[in-house]
Amino acid sequence: MFGGLGKFILIGLAVGAIWYGFKLFQRRSSVLGARKNDTSKHESSEQREVVEEMQECSVCQAYFATGQAPTCNRANCPNKS
Repeated sequence: MFGGLGKFILIGLAVGAIWYGFKLFQRRSSVLGARKNDTSKHESSEQREVVEEMQECSVCQAYFATGQAPTCNRANCPNKS
């Protein structure tokens, strides 16, 4: 009588172990997928950044983009357009 009950317990433990292993595998896959998406978003935003050369005003020592007029509003600024 206990021989049949032991088989059912053993089968139940095997099914539980397989189910738990499958859950762990699913969780690991979703975490790795999320990390991959995060790094690809970060790389694409870095590629879209535009770097501009900065130039220092000799009068007020403020920095401005090379292709733009400075915003210092001083009358003696040599870079004022």
